[in-house]
Amino acid sequence: MVGRNEIIGEEEINALRESNITSAEVRSPLSCEAEKGICRLCYGLSLANLQTIMIGDAVA
Repeated sequence: MVGRNEIIGEEEINALRESNITSAEVRSPLSCEAEKGICRLCYGLSLANLQTIMIGDAVA
């Protein structure tokens, strides 16, 4: 369905709803365990190009 560290889009959300999954662990800036700041996986997508951010990208 959705693998570890994969972005969850509309298709994945719909598939999860149809499979009656009631809970899932997801990455979030609110739960990131990085020692400093937020890791790139928890940060999510760049607003500039909707791609996963790269280390060194400027973020606001």
